Parts: sequence; structure tokens; C-alpha cells
Amino acid sequence: MIGAASIALTQVAFQAGALAASFPANLAADPVVAVALGALLLYEDVPFSPLTVVAYLLCLAAIVVGGVLLAADPAFDRDEARAAAA
Repeated sequence: MIGAASIALTQVAFQAGALAASFPANLAADPVVAVALGALLLYEDVPFSPLTVVAYLLCLAAIVVGGVLLAADPAFDRDEARAAAA
């Protein structure tokens, strides 16, 4: 049931907009959902000391930044976009 809902939500996200917008969000959500499901369904022990929470947040930030960089269009020129908007 959860797997089917996950596939459906992923497909809706990919159809909602450009891949550059939906891919990083899906990429960042995967490990968060995996840890949550492991803790809730498999009763895995997830440490929550202040140092591990900081480490989790740094890793999540690295995943988001990496996903955004990978999904960015290399042909997109910011100067051209600013000129078109002006």
C-alpha cells in the first residue's frame, strides 16, 4: 500500500513541473522517508542526540544542494534570465 502511494505521488510530482524542480525534492525526501519507515514499521532505533541531529541536518542539506546542482540546466544563463525579466 505504501509503495503504491509512493509511486503515485512521485509520478504526480514529476508531471507537476519541470524535472529541475521536482527531482531535488524527491531526492531529499527518500532518505528521510526511509528512516521514518524504518523507525515506525521495523522499530529501528534512531539516535537523537544533539550532535547526531546536527549531522542529519548537514547530510540533508548536502543532499538538497547536490540534487539542485545535478538537476540544474547547464545551458541556463542567469544573466540572460535577468535581462529577459527586466
